[in-house]
Amino acid sequence: MQKRILYFSLCFLLGFFSRSYSNINNVIAIDDSTLVKLDKNSSVIYVEKNETINIENIDNLDWGVNKNDGNVGIVKNVIWFKSSFINKADNAIEKHLYFPFYLINEIDVYSSHNEKTVHVNSLGRLRDLNNNSKISGGWATKIVFESGRNDVYVRVNHLYLPTRVTSFLLEERKLDEIILHSVSIFWIWKSVFIFAMLISLVLFAMIRQKVFLFYFLFNLGILYTLSIEFGDYPYFVDDGNIIFIFQRFFNFLFIFFFPKFLNELIPIFEDFKKTVKTLKIGNYIFISFWISSFFEIIRMNEIYFYLTNYFLFYTVFVLLVSLFLISASVYKKRENSKILFGIYFIFIFFTVFDGYGYALGFVSDEFYIYETILFSSIFQVIAFLGFISFQLFTIYKDRNKLLLIQRDHDLEVAKAIVKSQESERNLIGRELHDMVGANMAVIKQKTDKANKLLLKIIDDTIISIRTLSHGLITPSFDYTKFEDEIKDLIYLFENDNMKIHYYFHECTNLNDRNINIHLYRIIQELLQNALKHSRATEVYLQFLKHEDNLTIMYEDNGVGFDTLNKKIFGRGLYNIEKRVSLIKANLQLDSSKTGTTVTIILDY
Repeated sequence: MQKRILYFSLCFLLGFFSRSYSNINNVIAIDDSTLVKLDKNSSVIYVEKNETINIENIDNLDWGVNKNDGNVGIVKNVIWFKSSFINKADNAIEKHLYFPFYLINEIDVYSSHNEKTVHVNSLGRLRDLNNNSKISGGWATKIVFESGRNDVYVRVNHLYLPTRVTSFLLEERKLDEIILHSVSIFWIWKSVFIFAMLISLVLFAMIRQKVFLFYFLFNLGILYTLSIEFGDYPYFVDDGNIIFIFQRFFNFLFIFFFPKFLNELIPIFEDFKKTVKTLKIGNYIFISFWISSFFEIIRMNEIYFYLTNYFLFYTVFVLLVSLFLISASVYKKRENSKILFGIYFIFIFFTVFDGYGYALGFVSDEFYIYETILFSSIFQVIAFLGFISFQLFTIYKDRNKLLLIQRDHDLEVAKAIVKSQESERNLIGRELHDMVGANMAVIKQKTDKANKLLLKIIDDTIISIRTLSHGLITPSFDYTKFEDEIKDLIYLFENDNMKIHYYFHECTNLNDRNINIHLYRIIQELLQNALKHSRATEVYLQFLKHEDNLTIMYEDNGVGFDTLNKKIFGRGLYNIEKRVSLIKANLQLDSSKTGTTVTIILDY
């Protein structure tokens, strides 16, 4: 396996660096169907160093070897390209000279035949847009080639910026095909980006996770950085190169938020504090240089040559550092790090070598100079969005599991509390009945029968103790029906000031003893609240049994309470809610100044 990888790597390197750098002052024969790329094999180059060129004597210049096709990187001087052709036909042939790259300030095209040189056209961002013979993301002009030898001269002025003037000589039909293809790919790319960014904004607004905000911002940087490259902005004469201020801003959005986005997916920063600090320093320098470029004197000066080099190389540096950090996460075997490394490696490979490689001058341009980077950025948009969605789905699934575990835990805690309360109630109830009640009976027997008042007090106390103990001790429901226990409970609470009406509609004892106990305690709490707090004079209790559920309706004519204000809920209402949840019933509270209604629906 290792030998195969080594063999593949060697083949790749040999193929990458096997381009010929021989002298390229060749003469190309053309006809109607010829398609010629004006690269190092068909053109020579001359660097203009602050001098005035006489177009009539242009052939006398010291033309040198063109080693980098038309992609010469960042330049300090005006560049001239010369290509020579022979038209073997007896008549003139019309061709289009096409520059696929839009961001070129000035292009001057000249042609020469029989030692007569003429100006063909003036193209570029700073020229009249109507000079462009085709509306596209590049520049095109018609050239007529007379029979015999023809020379084409191209002057390019794009100082202190990446200069890419790879050009093609082709017929109109082929040019239209290229433009249509490029525009189609661009709009597909733009649609995918906008769609993904809208989704990320919606998700950020819904769940407030920073990963979606960072995803939106770094994609915003990519979208507008490349859109400016394509010329997808309102055309205006920009003598001061203001558009590059905006492009560098969006460039910074990308390099600033992309590592942050990756760190939200897996923690790539936590073990490399010094690296993170280096990135911060680099970002500060980037911002400082960008702010300095606000001044036109900087943008139009040789200083901007060095600033542009920093902007491009620092972008590549950030991408490579991020790759290193993700690789470290793979080494540490962090979850999902391998998937993220695969996505990122594919994206960065085409971005650096097929994207910034153009701008830095070591990758050759072709017709569709943006196609590879467009497809790679579409890949990263879809892949990263899919990765985030998978992460979100996993988190959501784990959260649901935790909620279920938490709910079961809360249910067990509530059961334990209720069981403890029942045990304590029974203990106190039995102590009251067996000890205090018995002692009071003894006291009554020893009391002087002539003291009627004392006897009455003792009798009332015995009745209170019996009532209290009866209310505390849990009914067994072993030999009595649920209906009978509820009637006894009502008898305990009813008095001269509060009348309790009850109705049992086909309600018999439930099979589940625990449910019977919980319902009993719920009704006890309701009657207790009615007696102590509601000042009700009439209470109605209804028990309605259906085929698959039991409905208990409680109504009173008391003063009511605010059901939305949990702060005023007493211990009784909390106990009711807890017991209702334990038996998995549905509780509905409705209260006003004219009374309270409580509905409990139990499925069984």
